[in-house]
Amino acid sequence: MKTVLRVKGLRKEFGGLIAVEDVSFEIGPGEFVGLIGPNGCGKSTTFNCISGLLDQTAGTVEVFEQDVSTKRPDEIQ
Repeated sequence: MKTVLRVKGLRKEFGGLIAVEDVSFEIGPGEFVGLIGPNGCGKSTTFNCISGLLDQTAGTVEVFEQDVSTKRPDEIQ
């Protein structure tokens, strides 16, 4: 069964500030997951990198085993 979403080694820096560091996870078909944490821990930045609204500094994002790390949101099918 294909992985729906795979994030490997996601990192996002803003200048010298590391907002997200080494985030990795997989979501399979039919799974529901949540991302929780305190204010300012990088949740929104993580989602913005996954969706393509922000370019990640490092790492990969795969949707149905297709690398979408460098694609704009409107290019992901």
